[in-house]
Amino acid sequence: MTLLLERHGVLNPAAAFTREPSPVAQAVYQDIDGLARVIEQLAGVALPDSAQPLTALQQAILEALSHGGAWFAHEIMAKLDGPETPPSAEVYAALWQLVWQGAIATDSWIALRGLLLGSPGATRSRPTRGPGRSPRVNTIAGRWSRLTRGDISPTRQALALVENMLDRYGVITRGSAISEQIPGGFPALQTVLRGMEDAGRIMRGRFITGAGGTQFADAVTIEQLRELAQQPADAIAAVALAAMDPANPFGATLGWPVHPSGVRPVRRLGARVVIAAGKLALYLPQGGKDLLIFTDDDAQQHAAIVTLAVALKREKSLSFTLETVNGQPVSQSPLINVLRHAGFSRVPQGFSW
Repeated sequence: MTLLLERHGVLNPAAAFTREPSPVAQAVYQDIDGLARVIEQLAGVALPDSAQPLTALQQAILEALSHGGAWFAHEIMAKLDGPETPPSAEVYAALWQLVWQGAIATDSWIALRGLLLGSPGATRSRPTRGPGRSPRVNTIAGRWSRLTRGDISPTRQALALVENMLDRYGVITRGSAISEQIPGGFPALQTVLRGMEDAGRIMRGRFITGAGGTQFADAVTIEQLRELAQQPADAIAAVALAAMDPANPFGATLGWPVHPSGVRPVRRLGARVVIAAGKLALYLPQGGKDLLIFTDDDAQQHAAIVTLAVALKREKSLSFTLETVNGQPVSQSPLINVLRHAGFSRVPQGFSW
């Protein structure tokens, strides 16, 4: 449950919890079955957008769910008023459109898995099957219920957001506020942050080098940072993460380091990072064609590649060909033997995984 709370509201594609190498994301995904309102917890669905009016079918579905309870799709269809029951494929599409708007949720991952597997009709905007034909069961499985939200004052909402960010990032910086896409950015949080500082709940300081002059953290996090700072650099193991994982500070709390090739990493689905001793060791972009190494230390380079390979092995169906290392053909890289021992295979285009 702690993992869920730390990722509550994170705008990540569902594939980030099923295909990415992060063991944390995998644990969340595999253990979540049976928890209610999982899509609301993990998918980061936004609040209903009043700028986009609901269709008549969407309004009818919300009305059918407005009396409470959780209902299977066929039960919802039976509750719809009207001379004719809409085609099941249209009801299916309307259900998922309401999910994207944050108006309803399902109690199971099965329906979401159906979308990830590309089941017929599994699109946000339109079904691909003919009118009146039902999509596969696993795309509308589970019981659907309406999400009700009472009026929340802006102050309480901002306080909840700050507490959530403290759980997720440990240290709140200008970069983390930008990463969260908070309306108004970091200045919008200043009033709440200063109030929490005056109450003694958090402290202001320069806890992370290069993260700006205004940073906030609680006492527990500050003590943990002190303990880490006292550990030898080689005592901190390397870790591989999806670039979009909230645990990856680069591109959010921290800026990306400059690479000699001039290539700038991005937080994108499919991209991966390895972090060692608090620094970015390597970056593998989406598609896996290029590998960027950010350390000159041979031991750290070897450890980073081995750590990346261990993470890649978690994705059973993953396949790509590495063509360049630091902008140069992989065949000219001094890391050829390390790549081979890590599990890469030589092919004409480079090294395949």
